[in-house]
Amino acid sequence: MPAISVAIALLGGLTAPLPAEDSATVLLEAERFDQSGGWTIDAQFRRQMGSTYLLAAGMGQPVADATTTVQLPRDGSWRLWVRCKDWDATSPGAFQVVVNGQALGTIFGVQKRDWSWVDGGARDLAGSITLALRDLTGYYGRCDAILLTTDLNWTPPEEAAQLAALRAALAGQPAETVVATDFVVVGGGYGGVCAALQAARLGLRTVLLQNRPLLGGNASSEINVGPGGASPHTSIFRETGLPEEIAEGRVRLPEPRSWSASIAALCAATPNLTVYLNTEATEVIMARPGHLAAVAAEDVVSGRRYRFQAPLFADCTGDGTIAALAGAPFRVGQEARAEYGESHAPEVANPHTMGTSMMHRSAAMPTPQAYTPPAFAVKFTAEHFQHRHDNLANGTWWLEYGGMGDTIDDAEAIRDELLRVMYGAFDWAKNHDPATRQALANHKLVWVPTVAGKRESRRFIGQVVLTQHDVESGRLWPDRVAWGGWPIDLHPSEG
Repeated sequence: MPAISVAIALLGGLTAPLPAEDSATVLLEAERFDQSGGWTIDAQFRRQMGSTYLLAAGMGQPVADATTTVQLPRDGSWRLWVRCKDWDATSPGAFQVVVNGQALGTIFGVQKRDWSWVDGGARDLAGSITLALRDLTGYYGRCDAILLTTDLNWTPPEEAAQLAALRAALAGQPAETVVATDFVVVGGGYGGVCAALQAARLGLRTVLLQNRPLLGGNASSEINVGPGGASPHTSIFRETGLPEEIAEGRVRLPEPRSWSASIAALCAATPNLTVYLNTEATEVIMARPGHLAAVAAEDVVSGRRYRFQAPLFADCTGDGTIAALAGAPFRVGQEARAEYGESHAPEVANPHTMGTSMMHRSAAMPTPQAYTPPAFAVKFTAEHFQHRHDNLANGTWWLEYGGMGDTIDDAEAIRDELLRVMYGAFDWAKNHDPATRQALANHKLVWVPTVAGKRESRRFIGQVVLTQHDVESGRLWPDRVAWGGWPIDLHPSEG
């Protein structure tokens, strides 16, 4: 591990207080521990909080320790800092750090609502040491990094730019791998997958970048919202094209038949297509204004860096990350009714969007199953569900939140609120609802996701703006490349 003198050189232009020049500092990124144990690698919010982190998603059962070993550059007294977050007022995400088999006295994940460094105290350490993250609750404790320093009076920076510079100094910048190709698709959701498959079939050397470990986006096994473009109101319409190929491939798979597995098999069998999973595009390189030459990307776990060069790019990220970085015009929210004469639009423009949903799954066990909701769960009553009749044994699309906030910058908070809603809704259905509690007596939660399904984000302004009139009139463009049969389907921003 490099000494802190390297960091001082890179941080010299910043105003953060620096460690003493004769000190040593070691940074351990949690996602790069030797073994993640039962902790989940969560890379969804890197742009908001600065890094990938480990998440203890045990549905109320503490997960197995994440462990690693590090060789210290010198013997002596070291102070340990942990970057973590108390994600709810009830402090459900408590965890410990174990050093050489001994748990520190500090409980982490219970101090501050924002991501911040928490002091774990100083102790004498020498040579090779073992570290472990020990989850205490199973309820979404989260750890970004552990920092060890021999400067016992120094506090690591909290400001984003200073923290990024410190990370770069301590971890070093790996060499950038340059990949030249014909077509780069950024985003491995349904749209990105179809774009990449079709381009590869037409003979283009195609690269597909996906910042998750799976393909499929909202249809992936992480979210489980089944894709559907044909009308839901009749059984005679078919999807056609690539969506139908993916659906047919799925039904031929052994159980569990996941969309992600079908998509992965189709991509693997397609010549000219190379898929990079866990790879997030981080920067655009412009040839000139309005013309993209390359995108820089990073492996969200290992930190390996890439530069993908091509004459053609497609932004299929959902948030329009690449287009926004490249300066493409976009809007967020709803236009006023008068702008396009749309009857469904509000009288006055607003920044609100449709919200985000989180599914879950329960299963019947042979015997009755008790369920005690976590303290952070929303307390629901019959009044909340008077217009809904689902039994909530499994996730449902109308458990929705986040449309009144910022679906990009507030994404972690939206996900966390959906966890509160989901656990509370299951509690209502299983323990309180007279219409369902008997039927769910033997049911147990078996799957709670940590990735939510987002409906709306930025909307980019191109040569054509699709309006309510176009959809209702069935307008067809002569250069059309795709079609959809789903009706206009607006969700209330309030959830």
